Parts: sequence; structure tokens; C-alpha cells
Amino acid sequence: MERLGLYCLALVWLMLGACGGGAETGPIDDAARDEVAPVPDAPDESALDAEIRDPETLGVVRIALQRPPTVDPTEISLADQESVLVTDLLYDGLTEVSAAGDRLEPALASAWTVNDQLTEWTFVVDSDRVDPRHVAEHFARVRDETSAAATIGAALVDVSDVQTVGSDAVRFRLDRPDAGFAWMLSGVAFSVVGESGETTGQYQIESESDRETILTPGTGDGPTVVLHWAETADDAYDTLTLGLVDAAVAPPDAVHDAADRFGAVPPARAITRFYGINADSPRLADERVRRALIQAIDRDRLVDEVLAVPAFSLDGVLAPTIAGYGHSGCGLECRFDREAAAVALDAVADDGDPPVVRIAVADDGQAAVAAAIARDLEAVGFDTVVDELALDDLVRVIADGDADLFATGAVAVASSIDAVIPELFASDSPGNALRLRSDEVDRLLAEAAVTADDHARWDLLNEAHDAAMSSALVLPIAATRSSFVAAPHAQHLAVRADGSLALWAAE
Repeated sequence: MERLGLYCLALVWLMLGACGGGAETGPIDDAARDEVAPVPDAPDESALDAEIRDPETLGVVRIALQRPPTVDPTEISLADQESVLVTDLLYDGLTEVSAAGDRLEPALASAWTVNDQLTEWTFVVDSDRVDPRHVAEHFARVRDETSAAATIGAALVDVSDVQTVGSDAVRFRLDRPDAGFAWMLSGVAFSVVGESGETTGQYQIESESDRETILTPGTGDGPTVVLHWAETADDAYDTLTLGLVDAAVAPPDAVHDAADRFGAVPPARAITRFYGINADSPRLADERVRRALIQAIDRDRLVDEVLAVPAFSLDGVLAPTIAGYGHSGCGLECRFDREAAAVALDAVADDGDPPVVRIAVADDGQAAVAAAIARDLEAVGFDTVVDELALDDLVRVIADGDADLFATGAVAVASSIDAVIPELFASDSPGNALRLRSDEVDRLLAEAAVTADDHARWDLLNEAHDAAMSSALVLPIAATRSSFVAAPHAQHLAVRADGSLALWAAE
């Protein structure tokens, strides 16, 4: 239960972080700063001429954004796109998801193998960039972390041992099979900082000033990246509208303007919002009541009129940009149908008063959504009470089962459904705050864990997602959109599901 509490806390905190504005300003990590060369004169404005701006020859990419508060992979908020973007450029993990999200690619690991039981994963490490012994020590430390990196530690909960093999490899031993383990390690939070704080990623810091940081590719033929530091997200977007940069991490309210001005429609990030429905509540024990509750909610209106961040409605917990997404969800079973919900509720409540639904949320942004949900529920015959709680109290209420409906969400630790479905829905998962107990879901997850073929495994995970959604324990809401906006000449820049950028010609 202790790990469940920690994971719930981290999960809710990450979801809340996605509701706010940009990150606070702050310096790049001191260890990374040690490598910084003397600050040069401002780059020549010829870097913005027509030839450089041609999509096929974009040799310099200029991005305006707020300076992230940290670029330490184990400390960043995965909901903070500035942190994710910069950290991914500076540091690599063992693997990386392709820009299209359809394959797993080498990063610090040039190759990897797994035994027949899918319990021992061996990664050949690029020892020119990082010592394999340091990699093993890093993951052993992260595995044991129970506070700042709780969500990362939970993803490594089945790792029993990490050690070097020979002079250039690292081996992970797992307590049970996990065919998707190499995908799990692709997340930005699993990136490795060099032993002395040096960068390990595809980019290195060439120079830095208060105004900008220039990154050059360490290997390969990627473009130079110039990060223009803005005081606010609004300032970053203004810099883009003035034509001084190629892209920006923009504020939420700029998305509609960006669509009109640039034709830019940001893709979904692997951040989803949903509400848990407490089947242990006597008021919601009847599955028909839970289904009426779900059908009563106008998710499209919530997204268009209430959510404080750009998003689009979902019928599940998976963002469509995540690797392995298979259009699974609750489908027609949870479509908005106020009349059907009212009829169903009347049929169930013939012998008693309408159910009183206690909705537990935290912070002003969540309260607005909860109030809209309450109005929809009351329109079909429910009575509602909205409890706005301090975050610690919300976590306690969720853990104790004292709320009927509670706000939560998921920020995937890696850009694959391998990082979402087992965490949220396995009966023994520390992240199963929904208390879902399903033999069918557990059977599908167990089969997926021993299915090495990615697409076959993802099919099983999508089936598990469907089965979990059919339990009527989840009120799906939305997936958050990326905040990265590019000018027309730079819209070929690929944004991954985690919010990082794929800048390499090979992609």
C-alpha cells in the first residue's frame, strides 16, 4: 500500500502539472553548464534567410521557450514540455521511439537481446558516450527511488538486478517476463546523465547565455538547435509570430491562433485525463448506474469549453499518438446520450432516491471540470457533491475509497502502450488506483508479457484496454495536445508523443 500511495501521489501530481502554465525560469543544470564554452557574439541573422528556412535544408532550428527549471531526467515533470524537449536533446536513454512511433531505435544502446523467458534483457552500450558501469549504477539507483522518481521506480518494480556484462553491456534481470521492457526504457525520464554530469544525448552545448543556448549535434547530420529563452510562454509565441524563430512552445490559449495563422494543429501527447469510478461505493455498485453516469457526460463540451489546456475527447485512456495505439476504448457504450442515461437511471432508482455522487478533485482547474460534470449528472437525475481537496487529501480519499468519482489521469513514462495499460489495469499494479480486478484483463496482460512480437503484444494490450473500459470504472475525458507550434516552413519537425522532438534526417 505504501508504493500505491506514492504512485497515486506522483500520478495526480503529474496530471495537475499538465493543467498549469509554463515552467518557472531557471538555469540549465550546473553539471551540464561545466561543458559550456565562452559565450559567443549573437549568431548572424543570415541563419534566418530563405535558404536556411527551406524545409529540406533547415540547417539551424530556432525554438523559443521558457527555460526549464531542471533538465535532470529523474527530476523533470513529464507534463512540462519545455523540460521534456530540452532534456531529450541533452541526454539519451538506452532506447528511443521513432518519430512515427512505430519502431524502437538505438540510443545509448546500439543493440539489445533477451533470453527465451523474457526475463533477462542485455543492452550493448555505446561506451564512447557513457561507461556501462555507470549505466548499471544509474538504473539500480532509480529502481530503488521511492520519492522524487516514484513513477519511474514503479516502472522498474520488477527489476531484481542490474549489472554489467563484459566490457560494454548492461543486463537487467526481471522477476517476471516483460516482452515490452525495451520500450519502457525509451522514456525521457530513463535518460542517463554522464558520470561527471556530461551530456549523453545527440546534442551537446556549444554556448550559453541568458538569452539563448546553442546546441550542436555530437554525431550524425542533425541541424544546429538554438534555444531562445523567453520570460513567459506568451513571449515565446510572440517571438514566433514575429518571424524571429522557427518554432515555439506556446501557451494554451495560442493554439487556435496558431491554427489560423500557421495551419498548425499540435498532435496529442501521451497525457490523458479521466475520472475513476468507485465500484466499492454502495451508490455505484450497480453497473447500470455507472454506465448511466458515463453516458451523461458531454466530453466534447468539456474539452471545447471547460478544460484549461488544448485537448480532444477520448473514449479510453490512450492517446492516439502513443506506440501501439489500436483505436480501443469504450466506443458506443460510453457515447454521450443524456436521454438514455436518464431512462437507465430511472429504471434503477425506482425503489429509492436518486444516487448522490461525491466528486473529489483538487485545484481550480479540476474544480471547473468537476462542476461541469456535476451539471451533466444532475441533468439526468443524479444528486452531486463536489469536494475540492488539498492534493494530499485527494490522494488519501482515493486510496481509502471515500470518493464516488475522482479526478486522475496518466502521464506515460514511455511513448508506448506497454507503459500505460499494465500500470493502470493489472490487479497487482501499484498504479491501479481504480481498483480494477478483472480475470480477463489479467489474462490478456499475462499473455502480452510473454509475446515478443510488438504488434501481437499491442493487440493483446488493446484487448485488455477494451476489457477494462467495459467494466464502467473509468470516465474517459481527453488527451492533452502538444504545446509545440512551428511556422509553415518548419512543420516537418516531428513531435513525439512524450513532447520531445525528432530532428534527425534519418527520421
